Amino acid sequence: MAENTDNTDNILYIDDKEYNTDNFDQSQKYLVAQIKSCQDRVARAKFDFDRESAALNTFTSSLIASLEANKETKAG
Repeated sequence: MAENTDNTDNILYIDDKEYNTDNFDQSQKYLVAQIKSCQDRVARAKFDFDRESAALNTFTSSLIASLEANKETKAG
């Protein structure tokens, strides 16, 4: 099997310009690492938000249904 020597993991695009992070200094590499970390944390926060929003809607719907059932029981 031929080994892939293309290392596109080190290519970064900013404002339609291509940068090879192998050529970055330590400060620039640190900033790239921070950006990746922020992107991961934002994605995780969105994931958690979606789950919590769904749970909120479910619990709210359950409470409304329970209140409606109590109202019907008292009326009947």
